[in-house]
Amino acid sequence: VARYFDYREKDYQMNNRSMSNLRKEKSQYYNYCSEFFTNIDYNDDIVMEHSIMDLVNFLKQERRDTTITKYMNIISQICKFGQRKGLIKALPNIPTFSRINEEVPPYFPKDIEQIRNQILEEYRKTEDRFFMMLYDYIGFLSALKINRAGLNSLSVKKFQFNETRDTDYPLPIVKCTLHNTKNKKRVADVLEPWFVDQYYPKLMKCNSDDYIFMPEEKNRSKLYERVRKNFVRISSELGLYEFNSKTRPMYSIRHMNALKLYEDLKDVNLVAQALNTSPEIVSMLVSVLSPRITAPATSPPESAFTLLAMSISSSIVSGSLPPRYLLT
Repeated sequence: VARYFDYREKDYQMNNRSMSNLRKEKSQYYNYCSEFFTNIDYNDDIVMEHSIMDLVNFLKQERRDTTITKYMNIISQICKFGQRKGLIKALPNIPTFSRINEEVPPYFPKDIEQIRNQILEEYRKTEDRFFMMLYDYIGFLSALKINRAGLNSLSVKKFQFNETRDTDYPLPIVKCTLHNTKNKKRVADVLEPWFVDQYYPKLMKCNSDDYIFMPEEKNRSKLYERVRKNFVRISSELGLYEFNSKTRPMYSIRHMNALKLYEDLKDVNLVAQALNTSPEIVSMLVSVLSPRITAPATSPPESAFTLLAMSISSSIVSGSLPPRYLLT
């Protein structure tokens, strides 16, 4: 990638062209695209196409489809440059505007339950701690509705979690704050009670300045790529990766969360505000797929505590959280 932009810069200089467009392209690539193409095999066209679609699904949360095609053009030009230089054997398929314009189907709670059960089975067979971490991480993506699959959520640390207790309820109410997200410097929400009950205590055994997911792995980009590849593999082996002839990357868990949150709030604009996305995307998901959403089989029955946590999540969105639950 660096060689491509060096080549473009020399070409601009030789032809006395304004560098503003090139600077814009570099900014677009390094600010939005680069993390999707770190530590991957560029000669593996399947891996490349999955990375490209992960990027498209991310960009759809905050960019118009016509703008996304400009990002795809940058990726296409980089790949063509790599092929000319003998660095890439085959060009990956770059999605067309019509494909970009298609809705990305969500996973459903029963799908995530199947995937996590299979991950747990792989841990039992291999005793590889990675699969136990993957099992927890997918649960974390499902339990915190503001989450996006990616380096930010994979790199959360203990200090980003705060809890408060209510004498009427057995479990702590846990808020997680994500920093330096793509759209905001700081965004927070409460974890679902089933996750707090089953997994939160184990994750909090790490040191305060450590990552909670595999803290010994300092190369987080490499770890995320392993996470992404195994998720795609397991989802595919279970026959879940495609839905209505469209692929569902790990990012589709976020769309599941949007539908679950809509069932709580019954307001498209509040859901969009909570997830930092557009009302149009939420409306599309709700109108097409809302009837398919059901409670996860691993979740406890809807108790008074569960309803309280839902109420707090809604209050964080609306800014009306009672003082005793304002965690800093």
